Amino acid sequence: MVLPAVVRWAQLPPDTTVESERRFAEIAATREALAALDGLATTIGAEVETADRLREEYEQHLRVRVEPAGFAPGPTTQDDARSTCGLVPPAPIDRLRPRPRSTR
Repeated sequence: MVLPAVVRWAQLPPDTTVESERRFAEIAATREALAALDGLATTIGAEVETADRLREEYEQHLRVRVEPAGFAPGPTTQDDARSTCGLVPPAPIDRLRPRPRSTR
């Protein structure tokens, strides 16, 4: 019965581990989808315009997930969009995971 009061008194930050992992997973999955898009579009014979439209939607989704909440300056060119999204090169998933904070 005392533990909830102690937690409130200590003002511990909320546990955002699940949200962070989900965000990093969405970013990694979107980057992989973008990397595979051209090859898949060619394989299934999709029109160039369709693949371009899908790429733009995925890049927008990635920008929203990568940028901090409340800050969305928007890229000025397609190259800026790809740079903002971190499309080149896609990082392995283990590098995307947040590192544990030091307890010192």
